[in-house]
Amino acid sequence: MSIPEHLKIIETLKSMIRSQELQAGSILPSESYLCQHFHLDPKSLHQGLLTLIDEGYIYNIPGKGYFVHEPRIDVYELVFNEMNLNGLNDTDSQIIGVDIIRSTPDIQTHLKTPDEQRVIKIQRLLRQEGSPIALDVKYIPYHRGLPIIEQEIRYATFPKMVAIHGSLSAIKRKLSIRAIPANTSILKHLNLPMGMPILSVEQTLMDESDKVIGWGTVYMAGHEAHLDAVSSFK
Repeated sequence: MSIPEHLKIIETLKSMIRSQELQAGSILPSESYLCQHFHLDPKSLHQGLLTLIDEGYIYNIPGKGYFVHEPRIDVYELVFNEMNLNGLNDTDSQIIGVDIIRSTPDIQTHLKTPDEQRVIKIQRLLRQEGSPIALDVKYIPYHRGLPIIEQEIRYATFPKMVAIHGSLSAIKRKLSIRAIPANTSILKHLNLPMGMPILSVEQTLMDESDKVIGWGTVYMAGHEAHLDAVSSFK
């Protein structure tokens, strides 16, 4: 299969920008030169340039031309997976509770559910090398007749939990990360002394219409917890 014409200029210019052959702030050659150099028609060239603009590599000043953008090194990519905490793949999970409960005002605020809506509350204790490192608490709107299969949710990430319970696939996930004082229940589950700080990673899942379909928090022991993120100009 042949490569679309406009992709040729996209990959070439990306490579030149990454290697700093084209410096930030420098102007690209004229459109007529680019068409001739890459053997492109004007329509294919514009497709390629628009893609580079959308991806943040270049910007256009009407009447002057296309310029190389400053790289966004303040944007980080964070990977978060409850079953791979602290970058380790040996996270084990113990379900300590799966219940259908009435919504509290706090749950209703986060799930945006009506007063009469019941929710599924899932609690798991996450361990590494036999020691508890995190308490995982999730809430999913309950619909009558929905099966709750503990074995299927034991090792599932939050988006997979939601999928198991029949909701639309989550296409958006929001994270809120902060250090908080632990309550007595969290301290008891994690075998922590009073006063020990914990790292709270709160997740909200939404479907394609931005409807909330799941809300939960992973409480990680402060002395064990860390999250890593990477900044790069791809």
